[in-house]
Amino acid sequence: MTRSIVRTLSGNRWSALTAAAILGALLLAGCASGGAAAGAPADVPPAAPAAPAKKPFEPPAWEASVYQNEELGFSVHYPTDFAEQPPQDGSLFTAASPMQVPRLDVSRSPAGPDVALEDVLPALAESLGQLGGGEATVKESRETKLRDEVTPAIEAVIDWSFQGFPLQSFVLGTIQGDSVITVMVTGMQGGEVAELSDIAYTLYFD
Repeated sequence: MTRSIVRTLSGNRWSALTAAAILGALLLAGCASGGAAAGAPADVPPAAPAAPAKKPFEPPAWEASVYQNEELGFSVHYPTDFAEQPPQDGSLFTAASPMQVPRLDVSRSPAGPDVALEDVLPALAESLGQLGGGEATVKESRETKLRDEVTPAIEAVIDWSFQGFPLQSFVLGTIQGDSVITVMVTGMQGGEVAELSDIAYTLYFD
């Protein structure tokens, strides 16, 4: 096609310079067109990763009653022989076995914008120390997730005493919006921590 255009232009007595200029323009246009077709497509921003799916709630293996908090959207299961108790200051729900231990306390406290998970345990230990009139020691603390495998949480074992009785509390805490939700299950020191943690880890957000 390029040669026929040149011949036509020459037949019409166009100058060689004009023909060369038109030919050069055509060649440049062809190169530009071919480069665009062969080039890679424009970069597309990568899609945001999908949020991990929550693991469905698995009921405990033991017979359980349930505390359901509709306002905050969570539930906690506890053994059926636990009887509901009058909640203490700051508690949402309290229940205890016939012997008063183990004992379940579910509480809520405000979470300011600067509150982090690691801030939950020192404040709780201080409160337990004041309640027992002695020192409360945080042991074996670590960051973890609830059993939905998504919600960040922190767990710890706290040794303290009340009226001379040596107690051990398994604590599970998480931050949800402007609230710190804490589940504490207390037994006697030397008991099985796993029995306490099994109750605490029934905490589940809908």
